[in-house]
Amino acid sequence: MRSRHCTDRDRLNALEVGRLLAENGATVLNGGGVGVMEAVSEGAHVAGGLVVGVRPGPDSDDANDYLDVVLATNMGESRNAILIWSPDAVIVIGGSPGTLSELALGMHRPVPVITLGGWKLTTADGEPVPNEPPTASTPEEAVQLALSWTTGKKRVTSRNKGQPHQTFREGPPGRPRVCRTPRAPGPEEDDVPPLSRPRVSSCRTPRRPGVP
Repeated sequence: MRSRHCTDRDRLNALEVGRLLAENGATVLNGGGVGVMEAVSEGAHVAGGLVVGVRPGPDSDDANDYLDVVLATNMGESRNAILIWSPDAVIVIGGSPGTLSELALGMHRPVPVITLGGWKLTTADGEPVPNEPPTASTPEEAVQLALSWTTGKKRVTSRNKGQPHQTFREGPPGRPRVCRTPRAPGPEEDDVPPLSRPRVSSCRTPRRPGVP
């Protein structure tokens, strides 16, 4: 999921998708930048999920503040292949050119690719392309489609009720403690594996505004 320039609706959709994925035990993998990428990262982070960002440059200086893991690939747009070939399901949010390239890459993989508020593919005659990715109308539908295909889970659960208990994780010297909300497995979530657990090579404490 990516798109640096997103509408307000795309941002709200991405926040909700990130939250629902995290609450249902999924690792959230995205481009790690701003726009839709930052919104889905924030939604998952606030819900206590694991968030992985795949950056195109040689370092993580331009990564958003809600990532647990940053992969600095120095691959430019070629990093899109990592984004698409690592997860077990792909949810495409918004309609940027980069999102379109990832949608096309995803159609070459035997994994579910779901669009939400973004591209719709047609032939020159205006007909749907063969094996066109399904279009979700809501974040809940997008996440449910992804979970049902990858884990067999038929219903998206949400724990967004009341005020969750929060714990603190110590950051390295000079960094503030990061507030995280632990995920306590619900009665239907104990045996649900994450959507993707990519092997990663670097980890950091999320940056906060004003922190060097």
